Amino acid sequence: MATQITEIGLGRALRKARLRQGLTTEDASLGTRLRAEYLDALEREAFEELPGDVYVRSFLRSYATFLGLSPEKVIAFFERGRGVRLPPPAPVDRSPSVAAGEDDALGGGRRHFHWPMAAAVAVIVLVSAAAIGLFSRSGSTPEPAGPPAAGQTQVLPDSVQVDMVAIRDVRARITVDGVSRFSGILKEDEARSFQGSREIRVSLATGGLVRMRVNGKRIGTPGEPVQAFERAFDRTDFREERSGSG
Repeated sequence: MATQITEIGLGRALRKARLRQGLTTEDASLGTRLRAEYLDALEREAFEELPGDVYVRSFLRSYATFLGLSPEKVIAFFERGRGVRLPPPAPVDRSPSVAAGEDDALGGGRRHFHWPMAAAVAVIVLVSAAAIGLFSRSGSTPEPAGPPAAGQTQVLPDSVQVDMVAIRDVRARITVDGVSRFSGILKEDEARSFQGSREIRVSLATGGLVRMRVNGKRIGTPGEPVQAFERAFDRTDFREERSGSG
């Protein structure tokens, strides 16, 4: 069972910002092109259910931008609460700020967050995070599962999923089950999630500028830094096979 860390208040602020605009998570999913399950995990602060911190930051950036919040402040708040990094306080501007507490103001009046107290809490979270191995994440590329053993029948999953985050601006084209779902420039740190029933074809102008997760497995950058990349992923790629009696 995953270890639950203390709530930092970020998820509650995101949820309030969404509800202020009368939006459901499904509405936000259409607007951000992120799966509703990912947005729900952000609002519950169930970060352990997401692919990793680099994806969490990208998802937060996209979600904050969609909600009209300051992406920099949201990510800084996340990092402070997780104890990942303690940057200096952002200068006061007119962007909606994220503050802990049930009465944080996201649209109208703004309240100043007590940064010294947040820093003290972050130090405590940092110690706890180190104890539970929060930062130990493997970046190795997994290999596809081998063929089923003799006497066993492979049970195919019912969908194929590709998550990606751009390291730098890169031109991309994504086709899901034969239908074009994205064609254009993926901006630096932009995250996208795609799900299909049969096949997802990914075409990148430069294969080394995107980190990808296929069917729940992180595969790192799929190609070389200066070469184009194109591949169709199906329901069995990079997925542990489930088997039953033949």
